[in-house]
Amino acid sequence: MKKSDTIYLVTKADDLGSNDSANRAFIDAYHSGILKNGVIMMTCASAKEAAEQFRGAKGFCMGLHLTLNAEWDKVRWGPVLPPEKVPSIVDQNGHLFQTTRALHANRPVMEEILAELQAQLDLARQYGLEITFADEHMGFEWVLEGLDEEIDKWCRRNGLLHYNYSIPELPEIPAEGNPLERFIARLEAVEPGVYYIHMGHPAYDTPEMRELGHPGYPGETVATEREWDRLTMMDPQVVEYCKSKPVIPVTLTEALRLFGR
Repeated sequence: MKKSDTIYLVTKADDLGSNDSANRAFIDAYHSGILKNGVIMMTCASAKEAAEQFRGAKGFCMGLHLTLNAEWDKVRWGPVLPPEKVPSIVDQNGHLFQTTRALHANRPVMEEILAELQAQLDLARQYGLEITFADEHMGFEWVLEGLDEEIDKWCRRNGLLHYNYSIPELPEIPAEGNPLERFIARLEAVEPGVYYIHMGHPAYDTPEMRELGHPGYPGETVATEREWDRLTMMDPQVVEYCKSKPVIPVTLTEALRLFGR
């Protein structure tokens, strides 16, 4: 039963497992902040560490960040499957392509894509994670005609929700100040109800994070923005505001129950 004066907020973040700095931010925002939902990247070296941290986590809804691209210049990753099993989705070095455009240009094969997605899900479950939903890293679903529909079918076969949750997104509004203040302003502007918000890619600003980046998006900017994403989920100013409003962070499954689904 919803309280008439309450905002229920589906707080979701991306790129768990991408590196240690992200993993630490996720676990801290879960334990000390308002993060209730996240998606893990099984192609990355820190995925196993992330799974160990979140295995059995109560009150957290884990999703799979289906990954067919590795966007950074210095930090690269390949598929979960051996590259020779999925040649249409890897470059000459066995890495996933940096951009969706490059993946599209390589004419990916549907069967190879679905095999790789299945391998990512199987590995997450092998690591003991209960995967509830899935979405696409970098929005790659356009690279092959009919792929979005095939991913919908694949999700249903595997008992997963796809990214379209039919939950209203927390509206954007013109607001000044730092990201924390702008986030609070958005909450101040809405009526009580159930909302979804993508809260970015939380991480600590570390030398590891500054190794990320590509032309037009340098590592220093990546690290600074993701540090702000982390703070927006767990800074005491935000946490105390949510307690006083009240704003109740909820999992995706809890939100769907509020809608009677």
